[in-house]
Amino acid sequence: MVTGEQKALEIAHSLYEGVLAPGGWAGALEQIRSLTESASACMLLRDRQTKAAFISDQSNIDNRLLQEYIAHYYAYDPGYDIADRYDVGDWFVDYRDLDGKILQKGEFHQEFLRAYDLNSVQATPLLKTDRVECFLSLQSGDDVRERAMPDNSAILRWLQPHFEQAARLRHHLHVLQRQGELAMRVLDAFTFPVLVMNQRGAVQLGNRAADDWLALKGNPFSARGLRHTCSGTIAVAQALSQACALTHRLATGGAVLEYGEPLQRYYLVVVPLPEAMGMQLPGQDPLALVMVHAAQYEARPVDMLLRMLFGISPAEYRLIEKLMLGLPIKTCAFDLGISLETARSHLKSIFRRTQTSRQVDLLRLVQQLAYGH
Repeated sequence: MVTGEQKALEIAHSLYEGVLAPGGWAGALEQIRSLTESASACMLLRDRQTKAAFISDQSNIDNRLLQEYIAHYYAYDPGYDIADRYDVGDWFVDYRDLDGKILQKGEFHQEFLRAYDLNSVQATPLLKTDRVECFLSLQSGDDVRERAMPDNSAILRWLQPHFEQAARLRHHLHVLQRQGELAMRVLDAFTFPVLVMNQRGAVQLGNRAADDWLALKGNPFSARGLRHTCSGTIAVAQALSQACALTHRLATGGAVLEYGEPLQRYYLVVVPLPEAMGMQLPGQDPLALVMVHAAQYEARPVDMLLRMLFGISPAEYRLIEKLMLGLPIKTCAFDLGISLETARSHLKSIFRRTQTSRQVDLLRLVQQLAYGH
């Protein structure tokens, strides 16, 4: 006979396995549904900004119910309206926490749940971020008042930290996947080589042009690091060290590499990995973005580079153009028809996005990006 402890361990294993498994949490939800004698179970995601709802995983839920809930009835879900009152680990139980009139006359329970022979919903938040909330939701078809509250279940209490940890891991993995996809789309928009490297020159990521460039005979970079096999690698190593320093990171550095037969010159622009690319993880060693310019690569306008790599807005770039002419900030604001306060706000945003702190560093960055353009 399977004990409660064995059931809990099996569910915890399924939760962590579901972080990476193609089937997600379907197996864990089936076990939880069986444990709690629920008719169905699901993982409900809520976008805190748009208020839209999504079902990421489910067990034994009618597809029509899912479609109707997402398309219409989530807006009438009384638990949805009070979700902010519940902290991670708390349980919402509709027949305990809602007014009886809502249960007896509300559209959600009477028109929606009853149509699928369901009577009650219990849910607990597993994850809350600024953008998304994740809930474990159980739906019951019989009179659940005869059962113990879910927050009184010893097994569910034991599982609660595992619910939360697995939800955080899965959310983090999803964010990483999305960031990687977005970063690759950004990098592949460039026709010249763009690479992400660590301080040792070990290549972490590169676009298609970078793959071709790395494959050239004599290229000193690899997945293991920079090899000092050609002219200019010492200057490259210094630029990477400055861009990846834990403190006082330099906004930009440059170096010239020469190698190949016939001899080819490549100009490398090295900057700290821009925050706008969303690839730098907390606790991870700093990374650098390396752009390779040479005569054979198609040019890209500087405003496009600043927008795609650093998230610089058109208004901010117009200010940069004025600053490049050597004009003081007050004159720039007058020429652009904006207040001095607005111009200073733009400049502060530009500094933050480009990880610069002085106008001279900002202008040097723009000049480096424009090399050969």
